[in-house]
Amino acid sequence: MMTFLKKYWNSVALAVIAIVFLCLRIPGLNQPYHQDEYKWAKIVAVNSPLAGTIPHPPLSEKTYILADRVFGNAHLRMMPFVLSMVNLFLVYVVVRKRYGKRVAMWAAALFAISYYSILASLMVDTDGQVLPLFFLLGVYAYDQWQEQKEKKKQIIWFVAFLCALALGMLTKFSFVIPVAAFIVDWAWSHRESVSAKTRKKILISIGATLVVGVVGFVAAVHFIPALAATQLVTYTSRFFNIAHRNVFQVMVQALKAVMYASPLLIAPLFVARRDVFAKTRLWWIFLSIALMFYLVIFDFSVGALDRYLQAVVVPLVIMSSVFFTEVFEDGWTLTKKQILLPIVGGLGILALSFLPQVIPPHHPKTDWLIRVATLKWNFLFPFSGGSGPLGLYVSFLVIGVSFVAAVILCILIRKKPLAKKMLVATLLVIGVVYNAVFAEEYLFGKINGYAPVLLQHALAFISADTSIDNVISYNDIGSDELTAMGKSFGRLYIDPQYDQANLKKVNSFSGYYLVIDLPHINQDSMYAKYFSSCTSLYHEVSQRITSDVYDCRKANELKPL
Repeated sequence: MMTFLKKYWNSVALAVIAIVFLCLRIPGLNQPYHQDEYKWAKIVAVNSPLAGTIPHPPLSEKTYILADRVFGNAHLRMMPFVLSMVNLFLVYVVVRKRYGKRVAMWAAALFAISYYSILASLMVDTDGQVLPLFFLLGVYAYDQWQEQKEKKKQIIWFVAFLCALALGMLTKFSFVIPVAAFIVDWAWSHRESVSAKTRKKILISIGATLVVGVVGFVAAVHFIPALAATQLVTYTSRFFNIAHRNVFQVMVQALKAVMYASPLLIAPLFVARRDVFAKTRLWWIFLSIALMFYLVIFDFSVGALDRYLQAVVVPLVIMSSVFFTEVFEDGWTLTKKQILLPIVGGLGILALSFLPQVIPPHHPKTDWLIRVATLKWNFLFPFSGGSGPLGLYVSFLVIGVSFVAAVILCILIRKKPLAKKMLVATLLVIGVVYNAVFAEEYLFGKINGYAPVLLQHALAFISADTSIDNVISYNDIGSDELTAMGKSFGRLYIDPQYDQANLKKVNSFSGYYLVIDLPHINQDSMYAKYFSSCTSLYHEVSQRITSDVYDCRKANELKPL
């Protein structure tokens, strides 16, 4: 057996990574659509009157039209899932070509277990898997082009490189980030050797790529009348409103992306040696431009920033894989005492998930800040977004302690080089457990509750009760399914900015409410008091999440407190 493992170690390890990759994604394929995901499903459906209304270049919509025809409208998650498998292969191939087998194995493993990668693999959108696909294809062609000695092969690979960039630009305009990264990387690597003639050729080629993108968009507008230029301009102009940028919202969404990325992918950026920075220059350039693009240059406070930042998963995975490979270059030679710290660290983080937790209300947000500032971290933090997931709770104690531990370990790694391997192993174990907790709550919710099952059961109850005709859904949960039943009357966002509109909506409505309480409704708010005057027809609990169907036809009037 040992002889077989030694001989086929690479193949066995890749098979294990592939199995883990699938096991961490397949259970999430049947999760219900949420918010923006509904829009994709409606737009790409057969004979949809909304065809052509996705405010992006044409390939975005075409990608999901293909998914609709191949997998069916209820299974659009198959598209990012299939592309994630392709991206796993590309990550391995690209990294192996650049850095060798061991780094490629690390990269594939990190890509497989990262929660941010799992989320991107199952979200109906383009940022998480479609754009990284063209980026990785571009990197492969870019490397091949620069390595070729024959002129003919150089031209072939350069054309392939331009095609990858053109396809990316025809998917979403934010693909300008990898385009800019390639330009900066090439310019830096050839800063002393490029002639004026070559620079001219490169500029012409870049111009040709941009022309292809523009022509493709103009053609799409011509052949898809519904894609009016005014719609795209209106949509895009939202991100230029810098003067009215909601800085707090940007900070919250950016921190949410950091939580998704986890200490496993963030910490290595702060302790990697200088040679790691040199080896991973393209990925660093991409990451730097992406952060400038999303956090500084444009106003993404109006969008789901954590969704857009899914594109940074690939660079983070590759940079971290180079770091971990160098640390464990001569194997995992740890003594029994040294092994104790990683084991205790991992079990300690896992145990924090099972401690008693409180659930602060979603508003006011100051309650969250006070709890964080006063180190009262034993509360559940809600994760939900414009394009999913439906919602999950993760203990902030797990999040906060994991990042604090990562900071301490990073300081010790710099100050205690002789203990570096043990400290990095501890960081690795804590990071893996952290991602496992997120993945478990997203896919199964056994610790804090599973909203998709609650929604499924509540919808079955509403469907079976013919007396329930008009339903308003809290936080837009289940709106698409209610619409399909012909019972949807709208949605209710419980946010101070909507209070005036909600007063009018609720008091002019006589019907039913579907309330899956995630994020948690403030029990001292006017909304909680209103629902307490309704009749609960259906109630179910999944750990810390509740689901109710309220009959509010005879409820008290909604009044501000």
